Amino acid sequence: MPSIIIQPSLKDAGLEAARPNTNTGNDQVIWTGLYYSPSYYRLLIQFDLSALPADMWITAAVMRLYVAEVTRVDIKGIFTPYRVTALWNEMTVTWNNQPSFDPTVYGSQSVVLGQGWYEWDITALVRGWYMGLYPNYGLLLKSDESTPFETKRIYSKEATAYSMLRPMLEVSYQSVISVNLAQRAFTDIYLSADSGDEWRYSDAFDVSQQSIVTIFAKNDGVNDAVIKLQISPDDSSYVDDSDENTIAPGMMKAMVPARFGRYLRVAYRSANIAESTSLHIWYQARL
Repeated sequence: MPSIIIQPSLKDAGLEAARPNTNTGNDQVIWTGLYYSPSYYRLLIQFDLSALPADMWITAAVMRLYVAEVTRVDIKGIFTPYRVTALWNEMTVTWNNQPSFDPTVYGSQSVVLGQGWYEWDITALVRGWYMGLYPNYGLLLKSDESTPFETKRIYSKEATAYSMLRPMLEVSYQSVISVNLAQRAFTDIYLSADSGDEWRYSDAFDVSQQSIVTIFAKNDGVNDAVIKLQISPDDSSYVDDSDENTIAPGMMKAMVPARFGRYLRVAYRSANIAESTSLHIWYQARL
């Protein structure tokens, strides 16, 4: 599966409660966590997604940060990413003028002890930026700020002497493809490479962090098509989540999952054997 590595970050800066009017946009290392009250530290970071190809489905997005120094190696810091909801300037942002953020957790937490690479799964967040569900103002990384001496120091994009250790984002994706299978033309869907005249299936969509999901299917061919939704708890065993819907040429059908399952896929076929049809299928979701 193809992937793109974005390194370094577009911008990053630290926020220091004990120095509420100090900007750290040029610092090569940034503290995060609680030293002791009132010394709270947070990290703002944003990645440029303009290099991502158009018309793709993001299967995974992992942020990796290198911890250069820790206050106490025996005290873990648990750091969580949050979606930033306002613009901020790398060279002027401070604790006192820091941007707002959504308290919803938009990725995996990471437990940090000593030096080295650590990673955060921020797939849902990057998908939302890419799909235009919300603006890309970056993310805020912080702990729960309750454990003294948990502070860790992270290399920033300014760490020119350690360019390979600067913040990075790896985005894995599945291209949108068009294929012809058994005289059935299916377009703009993430397809499995099955053969024969039986049901075909899209790649699985992980909907565990989505609150609203809709599948749109349009028949742009000249023969009837049949489509249905299936759900699974483990991306292995699937059950039907909708009736079989016949879509006549020129018609569009919108379908919403009736039950919750971590994984969702689309099953589709021509209504009649050996009669070609052309389907366009869109997956749309909101966090």
